Amino acid sequence: MDKQKQKRKAADQNPLIAALLKLKATGSEGFEGFVRDLLEALTGQRFRLMKSTHQGGVDVLQDGPANRFTLGIEGKKYGEDSPLPLDDLKKKIVDAADSHPVT
Repeated sequence: MDKQKQKRKAADQNPLIAALLKLKATGSEGFEGFVRDLLEALTGQRFRLMKSTHQGGVDVLQDGPANRFTLGIEGKKYGEDSPLPLDDLKKKIVDAADSHPVT
């Protein structure tokens, strides 16, 4: 069975997978907004979506940390065939650490 058929079969069998596959990648109504809403529900903390420019390596950032840590998320909605080069991932981590230092 090819990957596309496997994806459709999984979506047919699981409504959560089907809903996630339909989300846009970005924005408050997309995957980033879903991650923000999920984090808020799980932690009881407030998170905000960052604007598409000058994100500093994060798409979702915690508003006013509850402790000495600030949680930031770089969300990517990749398909099975979407490559994620290790160098790109490392750059995102360095950008986030440089843009949001521990104080």
